[in-house]
Amino acid sequence: MEYLFLPALPSEEGYHFHPNLEKFGTLDEPLLHSHDYYEICLIRSGKITVISEDAHIVTENPCLLLYKKECPHAQFNHRDTAYEKYMISLRSDLPLALEALSHQICRCAETSVVLVPLSQKQVDWLFLVSGHLEELLSNESGKKYTENSLNSFRYLLSEILYLLKNQPQTSPSHSGEILTRAMAYIAEHLSQNVSLTEIAARAGVGRTKLNEEFQKYLSVSVHQYILRERMVLAQRYLNQGISVKEVSELCGFNDSAHFIRMFKRYFSVTPGQYKNTPQNR
Repeated sequence: MEYLFLPALPSEEGYHFHPNLEKFGTLDEPLLHSHDYYEICLIRSGKITVISEDAHIVTENPCLLLYKKECPHAQFNHRDTAYEKYMISLRSDLPLALEALSHQICRCAETSVVLVPLSQKQVDWLFLVSGHLEELLSNESGKKYTENSLNSFRYLLSEILYLLKNQPQTSPSHSGEILTRAMAYIAEHLSQNVSLTEIAARAGVGRTKLNEEFQKYLSVSVHQYILRERMVLAQRYLNQGISVKEVSELCGFNDSAHFIRMFKRYFSVTPGQYKNTPQNR
């Protein structure tokens, strides 16, 4: 399972690639992340939003996603959305027999994110092939691929390459650049009281347009997004043993009482209570 991660762990609400933005307190990583390898995702169903430095795509149809190496991106589901996915990582140490196919697939990623819409028949077939490969790999140890699993993996990559070269692709929208700039600026200034005007200026749009983009694609206002990011940051600081008063200041709250009220609203416990839970002592 070094190269193929199948499937995502299920929860009561389905398969999640990124926590729902309205579920505060469940995010332990930055919103945008990247890796030193190309990544392929097969999405079977469910409405999702994909954001990168130069792309912003919303889809609720079966699709194939190709993420370029070291491309900062985020992918997350919408409220009440569950979806299934398979993920393949094209790392530099793939078996030699798969290297040529891997390089051809990587050359298809001219932008940070490539999205190829798929028919239900196409995605069902890819899931069937992936499931067969998963079964073969589960019976093998380490990186020693048998002839059967290599052939199955080669076939899967060949099918993916064919789709990348022959299917129409969804073009990224300008929204990706707007949101990425805004989120990056917010992340750099969580300890400060930045205004909506400042954030919009950095994103290259007006205040109304910026709020519309956040509401349309992230289902939250800019203000709600900032609060959510501050709450997640507060959790990290509290986990490090920093005092409640200091965390309040580090997260941009001038009033500790206000910080405590907001923290309790999101997590149902005060910062002090959270800090004293067994796992955080």
